[in-house]
Amino acid sequence: MSWSPGIAANLERLRKQAKDILWALRLSAAGDFGGVLAGSEMGSTQSGEPVDHMVEAGSRRDSSVMSAALAHPIGPNTVQDWLDAAPPPDGSKLELIMGYFSVVPPPTGQHQFIGYWLARIIDDALRGAGRIDLHVVPAVGVKVSTAWRTAVIADVVVLNTRPIGSSFTPDQVELVAEVWSPGNKRDERNTKMAAYAGAGIRYFWTVDLNEPTITAYQLRHGEYVPRTTLVAGTAGTIMAAPIPVTVDPADLRP
Repeated sequence: MSWSPGIAANLERLRKQAKDILWALRLSAAGDFGGVLAGSEMGSTQSGEPVDHMVEAGSRRDSSVMSAALAHPIGPNTVQDWLDAAPPPDGSKLELIMGYFSVVPPPTGQHQFIGYWLARIIDDALRGAGRIDLHVVPAVGVKVSTAWRTAVIADVVVLNTRPIGSSFTPDQVELVAEVWSPGNKRDERNTKMAAYAGAGIRYFWTVDLNEPTITAYQLRHGEYVPRTTLVAGTAGTIMAAPIPVTVDPADLRP
């Protein structure tokens, strides 16, 4: 069926609004990121329309999640403000969660070591498979959602575009890997996972800094489903990736 240009444009606008709303619901369900989002003002979509009454909750849990999402106001800072902001002088990472700036402490040497070697292992697999169209880059910005004013700095990403610039959109990201340190609280971890899932990034890996353990997830119906968990001392092949990657988490130890 073909639509007139006007109807097609409206359908596309509604589709994008629905995606933004579902993303916000997942983010709200994941946690309030330390309570910085608490408030009573209502958020709005990129078009400026209020988000209430646009998604019909299908269960009591959906209804409670909807209420929680609408209870969080969108903060005053935009993705452009985040892009324009000077980086913290002490090496901390400045991230943006639903319009609020969040400062993440500087990573430790162990954290950076793991990120570096993980990037190398993924890059070796890509080159071995002849995937010169994909590029592994550590510590770059991902503009998760402009409408919901969220942007984060991922530890390792696989891009499907040339790595030129300091930040990238979700459609340019094939895989995100985050190294979880003891300082990463549960709410922070859940919030980032919900943000990446809501943005439609297909593959997501986590590395536990203390073990280390790698858990690889794949996006299914808007949520991440664990596909593989590898512990140190056991080499395995991760299929939740643009290409299979064989790794032993023990190789990530300093």
